[in-house]
Amino acid sequence: MVSGPPRVALEANSFWADEHLQLTDDINTEIWNESPNEQRAIQCPTTLRLPGTVGAQQAMLDEPPLPWVPDVLGRQWQEADAIVIVGSAYAPFLQGISKRNATLPLTAYRTTRPDKFLPSFLEHVVRPDRDYYDRIALLAQDQGSAAGIALFDLSRASFTRRGTRVNGDLDRAAEFTFKPPKGSGPEEHRRAKESRQVFTKYVESTRQREWTRRRLEGSRATRIVALGYIAEHGLLKFFYDAGIRNITQRSKPSTPWSPNQDSAGTWVLRYAKPGRTLSQWLTDEDWWVITGNIGVQNRTWHLLPTLHPCCRKTADPTYERTRTLLKTMGEQRAF
Repeated sequence: MVSGPPRVALEANSFWADEHLQLTDDINTEIWNESPNEQRAIQCPTTLRLPGTVGAQQAMLDEPPLPWVPDVLGRQWQEADAIVIVGSAYAPFLQGISKRNATLPLTAYRTTRPDKFLPSFLEHVVRPDRDYYDRIALLAQDQGSAAGIALFDLSRASFTRRGTRVNGDLDRAAEFTFKPPKGSGPEEHRRAKESRQVFTKYVESTRQREWTRRRLEGSRATRIVALGYIAEHGLLKFFYDAGIRNITQRSKPSTPWSPNQDSAGTWVLRYAKPGRTLSQWLTDEDWWVITGNIGVQNRTWHLLPTLHPCCRKTADPTYERTRTLLKTMGEQRAF
């Protein structure tokens, strides 16, 4: 097992310091105000009360659902040299019921505005998290600070398998990529299938995709980093479903990508390009080039799939190769 990289120094002027971030944002205000209703449209909170259920942790409380997580934005997230970093789904992070180290007190979540929530989220979840957010800071360290990034997940809800919450059986990230081993019974196969179906509902919900579309429209940034193959596949599907057909590898500009219709219900189990692992993008120094309209202007994005921050066995443990590719992508920005 490869040991983790040195911890990013968490000083007053650290990567995630408040001074580098934009806490007030119109899209985040919409996410905060409207996501509880979108949550109800996807899953009624009353269906998430029992241990073993899968869905948003924000709706697994004995109260109205909490808002989903607003996007973490640097002060220069709209600039052309910024980087958009996209994951698949937030892990559960509510203190006392979540199986992770960096957690947020429920009292800090019960606020009325995203600009009040985000400082607490940064304090309790982002800055102390060595496994995920430290490594994102490592990946984007050439930006100098979080000022030059926009960070969000395809599912802004914490996709969770609810625990009993007694004797250490706490909520944990739902295994929506779970493949039952050979010889598994029908119950295990049913659970895996239902988990994938629920995850897809969150990622592909109308409002969720609208917020993602407007976030990309609102920035001149052309570089996108997909954290893991699920984020890669989900982003490509997002662009394709938005009507963009010019999606190609940089190395194969004449071969457009399109979804495999036979795997519509199981895409979370598959690479976007069959057989092409995340490390191969680094080895081949390649990435996706996406050109088309998701608004009024014709745009080009360069999308680099990279290894998930929580991956322990990795071909790029310090993200050095990823950063090298990001520099090359920056030199080839299209305006």
